[in-house]
Amino acid sequence: MNKDEYKIVSQLVDIENKIKNLYYQLYKLELTKISETDKIILELKKYLQIEKDIYDELEQNPDLNNNILNYFTKNYKKDFEEFDFFKQLITFDDSIIVIRIIAKLSKNYIAGLGKLLSNQDYSIFSSIDDSFKTKRNILLDIMRCFLSIVESKTELNIKELLKKSKYTISYLYPEIEEEMINTSFKINYNPYISYKMFCQFNGWPKEIINTTTNLYCSEYYVSTINSMLQYTDADLIDKTIKSELIVSQSFLRAIFILLDDETIMELNSDLHDMIDDENIQEILQNKEKIVDMIINAYRKVKKDRAIPKIISLKL
Repeated sequence: MNKDEYKIVSQLVDIENKIKNLYYQLYKLELTKISETDKIILELKKYLQIEKDIYDELEQNPDLNNNILNYFTKNYKKDFEEFDFFKQLITFDDSIIVIRIIAKLSKNYIAGLGKLLSNQDYSIFSSIDDSFKTKRNILLDIMRCFLSIVESKTELNIKELLKKSKYTISYLYPEIEEEMINTSFKINYNPYISYKMFCQFNGWPKEIINTTTNLYCSEYYVSTINSMLQYTDADLIDKTIKSELIVSQSFLRAIFILLDDETIMELNSDLHDMIDDENIQEILQNKEKIVDMIINAYRKVKKDRAIPKIISLKL
């Protein structure tokens, strides 16, 4: 990399750090209930515009964008590979800065790639891109439901940690960030979820939409379960770990909102088969309370389905 490229790297780190610091100020203000939120949001909007201008310029220069993307993916590979979503939801540490930078540079890269393809190749690329967008829309809708659930938590001794989730997700996902800024970071307890409408606009039949939803949600389900089962009941004494497990359980509940009854019953059956499997008993040793947290997520399905407003086209 040359001197000018290193200068842009420095600019990106600086602007993302400033944005993160403003998020942290908003978080602290919410805890103290000091009414200076509007002032911080105005400053945040100013830096978000500066950030947008930088990435827009990079999008117009794909070679430069990709050189800088390669720099971050190479030099921060460990941070990227070891990124733990549920831990980050309640820590919001500086490693999140690199994740935001790589995500935005990657978006530019994909946009640039699409412009270089022939009509035939672009058609294939577009289909693949639509699949990734569908998965992202499903994830964003899970996030919206998750925020409604976790914001309702009343565990006073860890509430300050749970509050970080809103700011972490906003920082990581531009779509959520825009929604949060527009509402001054007030949670919509009955969010609109629109992944079905996105799929319908792409001409997907109902059966394909349901199959795709079940596939992606099941993937998120498995990774969430694995994340929870890395701990034992003794770890619940630690306030930070307890908070992480509560946000993980809340995420499970949000996943279930998008799934049909049959799929939920299958997942529940698989879970109980795993619990009863003698070969798994050693892995599950001293995890009874954590397993109960997972099972309790299933018990909230009926209640949680009242959370979202679903946007879809009439078929």
